[in-house]
Amino acid sequence: MRKLLILAVIVAAVSTPAFAGTWENNCAGCHNGQMPSSSGKPIPSKDQLKAKFKSVQEFVNAAKSTSDPMMAPFKTQDAVLQAAAKEVLGK
Repeated sequence: MRKLLILAVIVAAVSTPAFAGTWENNCAGCHNGQMPSSSGKPIPSKDQLKAKFKSVQEFVNAAKSTSDPMMAPFKTQDAVLQAAAKEVLGK
């Protein structure tokens, strides 16, 4: 019984991230409206980004053109940025 419980916990822990979307896996930790950017201003939340950007391409272009070093790892990941934009914008 104990082995079964341990196995169930391991399977749940390993499979849970697969169900989370791109936004949750890559963006939500910082884009919560409370974390400060490198300039000291709060990083915009998902709702703020949804209100600001009306298209996926506009969202991706803004992410790629930001000067904030925290976004540097994502600037070359077009597929990740597009998937996150689609999740945020509901498209």
